[in-house]
Amino acid sequence: MGEIPAGRELDALIAENVFGWLVNRSDNHWHTVGETGRERHILIGRDCCADKYDGGAFCPSANIADAWRVVEKLRGDFHMHRTPGNGYACEFAPREFLRSVAYADTAPHAICLAALKAVGVREARG
Repeated sequence: MGEIPAGRELDALIAENVFGWLVNRSDNHWHTVGETGRERHILIGRDCCADKYDGGAFCPSANIADAWRVVEKLRGDFHMHRTPGNGYACEFAPREFLRSVAYADTAPHAICLAALKAVGVREARG
Protein backbone atom coordinates (compact mmCIF):
# COMPACT_ATOMS: atom_id res chain seq x y z
CA MET A 1 0.00 0.00 0.00
CA GLY A 2 1.29 3.49 -0.81
CA GLU A 3 1.72 6.45 1.48
CA ILE A 4 -1.46 7.45 3.26
CA PRO A 5 -2.31 11.02 2.22
CA ALA A 6 -3.06 13.69 4.79
CA GLY A 7 -6.79 13.83 5.51
CA ARG A 8 -9.68 12.18 7.22
CA GLU A 9 -8.59 8.53 6.89
CA LEU A 10 -5.12 9.21 8.29
CA ASP A 11 -6.64 11.28 11.11
CA ALA A 12 -8.98 8.39 11.94
CA LEU A 13 -6.08 5.90 11.98
CA ILE A 14 -4.22 8.16 14.43
CA ALA A 15 -7.31 8.49 16.63
CA GLU A 16 -7.73 4.70 16.72
CA ASN A 17 -4.13 3.46 16.87
CA VAL A 18 -2.38 6.17 18.89
CA PHE A 19 -5.16 7.45 21.17
CA GLY A 20 -7.28 4.27 21.35
CA TRP A 21 -10.48 6.05 20.35
CA LEU A 22 -13.28 4.32 18.46
CA VAL A 23 -14.20 6.19 15.28
CA ASN A 24 -17.77 6.20 13.98
CA ARG A 25 -17.50 6.30 10.18
CA SER A 26 -21.21 5.80 9.58
CA ASP A 27 -22.06 9.33 8.46
CA ASN A 28 -20.43 12.33 6.83
CA HIS A 29 -19.21 13.61 10.19
CA TRP A 30 -16.84 10.93 11.42
CA HIS A 31 -16.47 11.27 15.15
CA THR A 32 -15.07 9.47 18.14
CA VAL A 33 -17.13 7.27 20.40
CA GLY A 34 -16.32 6.72 24.06
CA GLU A 35 -15.69 3.27 25.54
CA THR A 36 -19.26 3.04 26.80
CA GLY A 37 -20.71 4.11 23.45
CA ARG A 38 -21.14 7.71 24.58
CA GLU A 39 -20.22 10.22 21.88
CA ARG A 40 -17.09 12.24 22.58
CA HIS A 41 -18.09 14.81 19.95
CA ILE A 42 -14.64 15.17 18.45
CA LEU A 43 -14.95 15.27 14.69
CA ILE A 44 -12.29 13.52 12.63
CA GLY A 45 -10.71 15.19 9.61
CA ARG A 46 -10.44 18.68 8.27
CA ASP A 47 -13.60 18.49 6.16
CA CYS A 48 -15.84 18.36 9.24
CA CYS A 49 -18.12 21.06 10.57
CA ALA A 50 -16.54 21.41 14.01
CA ASP A 51 -18.95 24.07 15.23
CA LYS A 52 -21.76 21.48 15.49
CA TYR A 53 -19.99 19.55 18.24
CA ASP A 54 -18.60 20.56 21.61
CA GLY A 55 -15.20 18.91 21.27
CA GLY A 56 -14.08 20.52 18.03
CA ALA A 57 -12.23 18.72 15.27
CA PHE A 58 -9.19 16.44 15.42
CA CYS A 59 -7.03 16.91 12.33
CA PRO A 60 -3.46 15.85 13.20
CA SER A 61 -2.39 15.29 9.60
CA ALA A 62 -3.08 18.94 8.74
CA ASN A 63 -3.06 20.86 12.03
CA ILE A 64 0.27 21.21 13.85
CA ALA A 65 -1.38 21.65 17.27
CA ASP A 66 -3.15 18.28 16.88
CA ALA A 67 0.07 16.73 15.52
CA TRP A 68 1.92 17.81 18.68
CA ARG A 69 -0.75 16.02 20.73
CA VAL A 70 0.38 12.86 18.89
CA VAL A 71 4.03 13.56 19.76
CA GLU A 72 3.12 14.11 23.42
CA LYS A 73 1.02 10.94 23.53
CA LEU A 74 3.87 8.74 22.30
CA ARG A 75 6.36 10.22 24.82
CA GLY A 76 9.38 8.76 23.06
CA ASP A 77 12.44 10.49 21.71
CA PHE A 78 11.34 12.61 18.79
CA HIS A 79 13.34 14.33 16.07
CA MET A 80 12.19 16.39 13.11
CA HIS A 81 14.07 18.34 10.49
CA ARG A 82 13.59 19.91 7.08
CA THR A 83 14.78 17.87 4.13
CA PRO A 84 16.70 19.34 1.18
CA GLY A 85 13.55 19.25 -0.96
CA ASN A 86 11.63 21.46 1.53
CA GLY A 87 9.82 18.52 3.05
CA TYR A 88 10.03 17.13 6.58
CA ALA A 89 11.64 14.06 8.10
CA CYS A 90 10.22 12.81 11.39
CA GLU A 91 11.64 10.10 13.65
CA PHE A 92 10.29 8.50 16.79
CA ALA A 93 13.14 6.64 18.53
CA PRO A 94 12.70 3.46 20.57
CA ARG A 95 11.31 3.28 24.03
CA GLU A 96 8.18 1.17 24.15
CA PHE A 97 7.59 1.85 20.45
CA LEU A 98 9.24 0.76 17.23
CA ARG A 99 11.86 3.08 15.74
CA SER A 100 10.17 4.86 12.88
CA VAL A 101 11.07 7.42 10.26
CA ALA A 102 8.73 9.09 7.78
CA TYR A 103 9.00 11.82 5.17
CA ALA A 104 6.26 14.15 3.94
CA ASP A 105 5.70 17.60 2.49
CA THR A 106 4.32 18.99 5.77
CA ALA A 107 5.35 18.53 9.40
CA PRO A 108 1.91 17.30 10.61
CA HIS A 109 1.75 14.70 7.84
CA ALA A 110 5.28 13.42 8.61
CA ILE A 111 4.46 13.20 12.33
CA CYS A 112 1.33 11.14 11.66
CA LEU A 113 3.07 8.73 9.29
CA ALA A 114 5.96 8.18 11.72
CA ALA A 115 3.57 7.78 14.66
CA LEU A 116 1.60 5.04 12.90
CA LYS A 117 4.82 3.20 12.09
CA ALA A 118 5.93 3.59 15.72
CA VAL A 119 2.79 1.86 17.01
CA GLY A 120 3.09 -0.92 14.42
CA VAL A 121 0.63 0.10 11.73
CA ARG A 122 2.31 -1.25 8.60
CA GLU A 123 0.35 0.65 5.95
CA ALA A 124 1.95 3.95 7.02
CA ARG A 125 4.63 4.85 4.53
CA GLY A 126 6.61 7.96 4.05
